[in-house]
Amino acid sequence: MDIEDIQDRDHPYIRIPIDEEAIEGNPQLIRSNPSESLAETSDKYVVSRYKAQFEYSGAIPIDEISEVTDTERKAEMEDLIYKYHAKDQRFVPLLFDGEYFDIKEDDFYELPPEMLISPVTALIEGLTLLTEYPFLICDGFGDMEFYIYDKDNITMSPEELATNVDDEGREETIESPYELRQRYPSVEEDLIPESPDRFRIITISDINKKRTKDALFPYFGQFAGVLADLIKDEYPDSESLSSAVEGRALNNWQENKGTETEVHISEFLGLYHMESIISNSNKLLSDCGFQ
Repeated sequence: MDIEDIQDRDHPYIRIPIDEEAIEGNPQLIRSNPSESLAETSDKYVVSRYKAQFEYSGAIPIDEISEVTDTERKAEMEDLIYKYHAKDQRFVPLLFDGEYFDIKEDDFYELPPEMLISPVTALIEGLTLLTEYPFLICDGFGDMEFYIYDKDNITMSPEELATNVDDEGREETIESPYELRQRYPSVEEDLIPESPDRFRIITISDINKKRTKDALFPYFGQFAGVLADLIKDEYPDSESLSSAVEGRALNNWQENKGTETEVHISEFLGLYHMESIISNSNKLLSDCGFQ
């Protein structure tokens, strides 16, 4: 792999050319900011940046279970509601208004910034958010942030600001394009490229997709391992549990019993048997956090 030294003004950095096929299953290259641009209001400079150039792809990103959605304006909803009935889409994001419309409830609700997430958000993190919010919006540019500078308090030129990587003179950082729209709507068009499929919606029904199950499988495995250890600590003698186990789990344990690789019966239990054993033990229920 060639490494090439490059000078950008007076700031040296290293560019490493990467073959995309070579990073399959490893750190995933995320697109660079198309503009690294700067915009201004009457008294502020606003500089856009991507939060990171690389994201690790070991976790499945949330956008793999999302669906493209339109965004509307509140004043137009009465004429457009038929479209969402036809698509059987319950929630309609009204990003320009900072709200969403719930078709089932026939009402408008506030759309907090936390409901808009980056496309590289780990799927498990997104599913956790769905326990707090009715849906999420995956913003194709949700991994951008914006640095705000007061024109009266900086000595750098606009050109220098656009490439500045230090905190010097920075008044605040805006964490997302959605928040930027709420605070500085006049600069959004200058800083964020056009993209027809920019917004994608995720709801609790997306848990049924195969990709979600792929993401959750390792967590179920870890969860089952923790429960198996608790059961083993409470019932170190496998024989004491044999009457509570049946079917394939019991057969597999009986075949393993007495061999050189013998393990505790808890290693063969499915979640069904674990739930039954734990629910009949006050100690295990307490260990699992139940009162």
